Amino acid sequence: MVTSKPLSTDAVKSELDRVLGSLSGRSLYRGNVFRITGLPGDASPRQVRRGREERLNPYFEPPAGADAAPLPPSADPDELHHAFEGLRDPLLRLTHELLWLRPDADAGDPHNVAVRTHCAAMEAEEAGDHFETMWTDALRAWAAVLDAEATWTWAKARVRAIDDPRLTLAAVRALRERLPEHLLGVSLALAASAAADRRTAAAERHMRVLNESPFGKDLVRKAARNAVHGPETRIKTACETAKEASDSQGLKAARTLLLETAEPIRVVEALMGFDDPLNRACREEVAKTANRCAVGYFNQRRKGTGIARVLQVARKVAVAKATIELIDENLAVVESEPLIREVQPLLDRGRIDAAAARLRAWHRLTTDPDREAALKKILDDPRRLASKPYNSNPGCIFFIGAHQYGNRDERSEPGSSVQTHIATLYLTFLWIPLVPLSAHLVGHDPATWERVFGGRVPLSEAARIYRVVALVGLPALLTAMIAGALPGVYVGAVAASIATVCLVLRREYLRSWAKKREEAA
Repeated sequence: MVTSKPLSTDAVKSELDRVLGSLSGRSLYRGNVFRITGLPGDASPRQVRRGREERLNPYFEPPAGADAAPLPPSADPDELHHAFEGLRDPLLRLTHELLWLRPDADAGDPHNVAVRTHCAAMEAEEAGDHFETMWTDALRAWAAVLDAEATWTWAKARVRAIDDPRLTLAAVRALRERLPEHLLGVSLALAASAAADRRTAAAERHMRVLNESPFGKDLVRKAARNAVHGPETRIKTACETAKEASDSQGLKAARTLLLETAEPIRVVEALMGFDDPLNRACREEVAKTANRCAVGYFNQRRKGTGIARVLQVARKVAVAKATIELIDENLAVVESEPLIREVQPLLDRGRIDAAAARLRAWHRLTTDPDREAALKKILDDPRRLASKPYNSNPGCIFFIGAHQYGNRDERSEPGSSVQTHIATLYLTFLWIPLVPLSAHLVGHDPATWERVFGGRVPLSEAARIYRVVALVGLPALLTAMIAGALPGVYVGAVAASIATVCLVLRREYLRSWAKKREEAA
């Protein structure tokens, strides 16, 4: 303070912000000028001058009883110099007096008990010891002290004793309003630090003690909201920076965004709670921005390398169902499109089963976990390889022909009332399914009861096995019926041998194709 005139209420609050700013977190007691100087809180100007001369003397030895304080005085000349200079500020002095031992009270006084207990809890935390009961006792003691009218009567008396025109009773009112939240800020700072360091249990412990303290959940929430202002600003700034990136830099921007916001998101969630609107808003903003950047990069480059991992992280950040579904859709496209592109010529010609066979071979061969997972998703959902819709049920003539059987993977088509399922088209005789030919999407519209034909999809594994068995067994069965059992066995053996050779050659061809794609990926 450079003026000797009384400060206005707003000016007092502004100055108090400055004073309390130097007493935040672990500096609450270590930065107290009375702890540093070793002077009593009610030291007169003469005692301050004498104490300054003595303590700045390199041969000074603390008097007996100096170790009664919860922390020893400082021996650092610079720290002592700044502390004695600070005592010239009446508001700083009054604030530090309120947060240190009262010399006019004994050790059992509630004020002194609160200071000692709280200081001991902080020092234990600094040493790595976590005593939840100590924190509970400290907050309970401080809540009682700050709620007691005697505390503020004493503070007013100290204002009169200090007798400085710059210090008025407005300072007492401001301190009474601010100190409860400031003391809560100490535990909130420790919880934030623990959350930033991924020490979830420690952060939860501090928040649990705070919420159960006599200060009340409303004040704790208000203090927590103020404490996360910094992390919230970091999140907003990171999102704005990512949005300014071009599509060509989208992947890098998304990665940087997720990296820079991981810590502040943990802090906001630890202090505010997962379901808090602010936490959800921050997570949603990060997830949507990362998704937008990654998709912009993919749409320009049409390459999925690294994008899938970014979207997977963004999905974990997202909380809204709509955002998660959007990221899932984009993730499915990003993961599958580069892989499907490898078999697109076959799909364009309607060779759906050949395309699926190549992807299955690639899935067996790949050693990349992300690619393996992406291929599995494609193969697990036969609709991902569906061709364009067409009428896929030619029917039968004179009991011989093709007919669709089966009803698997039934579901509703998005955005419509049409119910579809996958049916297998069989070569039939007397409507008996003999050899599976292909699989197709079919269904009906409940509103009009019209039959709906979809595209062709890959055959199921059971149908593929049955087809091989049928192609081997039918010739043998027909031969046995016409020429006898022995020729039937012979034909069956020849058919099985031919089928085995064809399957081995086909498998080697598919393996060779998959190996080339794996090496090029």
